[in-house]
Amino acid sequence: MNKKKLLALCLCVAMGATAIAGGTLAYFTDTDEKTNTFVAGNVEIVQNEKDRNGVDFVDDQALLPIVDDAKDANGYHTGGNYIDKIVTVTNTGSEEAFIRTHIALPAALDDGPTAFDASKNILHWNGASANDTFAAANPDGVDNDWYFGTSTVTDWPSKANEAEENKGWNFYQATVNDVVYNVYVATHGVAVKSGETTAPSLLGVYLDAKVDYNNDLGEYVLATDPNTAIGFDIDETEILIISEAVQADGFENYEDQANVAFYALDKAFGEIGTYCPFENGFVGKPQQ
Repeated sequence: MNKKKLLALCLCVAMGATAIAGGTLAYFTDTDEKTNTFVAGNVEIVQNEKDRNGVDFVDDQALLPIVDDAKDANGYHTGGNYIDKIVTVTNTGSEEAFIRTHIALPAALDDGPTAFDASKNILHWNGASANDTFAAANPDGVDNDWYFGTSTVTDWPSKANEAEENKGWNFYQATVNDVVYNVYVATHGVAVKSGETTAPSLLGVYLDAKVDYNNDLGEYVLATDPNTAIGFDIDETEILIISEAVQADGFENYEDQANVAFYALDKAFGEIGTYCPFENGFVGKPQQ
């Protein structure tokens, strides 16, 4: 008797403080009178968040303006009050997988779609992409294959390759628990093998040195405009990070498209900006 073979696609995610996520994406076992036997495969990932010494990330660290910022030979910031948040993803399943990671920062603290001008950010984030040569982006000889651009052509959007739409960034805005976030998406352009861990997509965050607190206003302000509040309670800052994966097997036929990882992940989860992967969230801003 013939039996239908079912393909189950299940979201594999990892979120913020938990730093762990899992799920399955499998071809289920099927038999035909014990003549043919198939072993089920699965896709499962774990999102890791650590500091540069390999210690797990700790929540509720104080955000203070950075002091005497600089970088060492490995590309790590050395300024006082810099917070390591080194994000990698491990493929703990049995199958090769394509992976992407969504990094969400409060829109009130990030210049984002206004001009993507990091110099105007209140909260800075340091990502690592395929064109980074620092050892921080290439730990233990692991190639960095993260692309923050809309394809493998724009791995790290710059003024030289900016497109008019989103300036070359794979980017969208989402509202989560009534807070608007700017979301940057890093796509791993190469399938990650079972047991392998990616290079980092995110290295850390820090508060801009120009941030001050006006005791009279009871609000955070910029030193350049000390009488105007930033309009966001920095004490309530949350950075949301979620990763998702899809099997690489079966997408080999699409290698002529040049961006197989983008295609496979879009097929599994949807195109970037058409869905919100964060719990209690939706794409876009609340209606006024």
